Amino acid sequence: MNKMAKFLAFGAVNILIGYAIYPIINKNMVIVDPQKNTKSSTYISAHQDVETTLTTPPSKSLIKVPTIRTQSNLKLVTNAHENKIIEPQANNTIHKEVYDNPDYEALSHWTTLHKEKLFETISTNVPENLADAMINVISENNSFLNSPQLVQDADIDENWAYITEQDLLNLIAQNPLSVDFNLLTLTCKQLTCEVFGSEKTKGIWHKIYWSLLQALPTLKKPDSSNERNSISFSDEGISYIYYKLKFSAEIKSY
Repeated sequence: MNKMAKFLAFGAVNILIGYAIYPIINKNMVIVDPQKNTKSSTYISAHQDVETTLTTPPSKSLIKVPTIRTQSNLKLVTNAHENKIIEPQANNTIHKEVYDNPDYEALSHWTTLHKEKLFETISTNVPENLADAMINVISENNSFLNSPQLVQDADIDENWAYITEQDLLNLIAQNPLSVDFNLLTLTCKQLTCEVFGSEKTKGIWHKIYWSLLQALPTLKKPDSSNERNSISFSDEGISYIYYKLKFSAEIKSY
């Protein structure tokens, strides 16, 4: 009986001691609510993903690099659905400005009249079997007759054309070889002079031309452009010459 009482008393003491020291032993323990644990895990997982994205070099497949057009005449138009790159009609604007220029309109009108007069002269002086063919060849790829350019101011050009025509007429007339060259027309406009004539001796005009190159410092030598600046048709020992002389602009000295 005494042993049983001692055993129960000892057990009761242990229980009291256990309750007394339990808070001390477990003061650093945190009771985790299962629902709160789920939220915490989700946050940690998301946080880890962010860190991984920042510290790991991004995959090329995940990066979209926009294509950049560097031309200054492009405009980017953005709406709610798509991006479009629109190229403005720059050439049309330029052409409109040129065509609206009174000087260009006057030049275009002059060219139309000049072409008619030139073709009439060819038809009158070249044998009928050659005239049409020569007119067709002269008309092809001829900017002077088809698409004249304003390369200098109209007032300056008018003065230049008059002086240059007189210089050429005098130089050709003074050349001893001119007795074998019949000058039919000479016209200057916008740094180009057009010569049409006939020669009795083949090659006479080219010799006269080379003499002009020596006498006129602004007269250009023949170039390798696609335009045909020299056209010749022959019939019964007479050659009919169409030639374009191109000049550079005079440099003003002060």
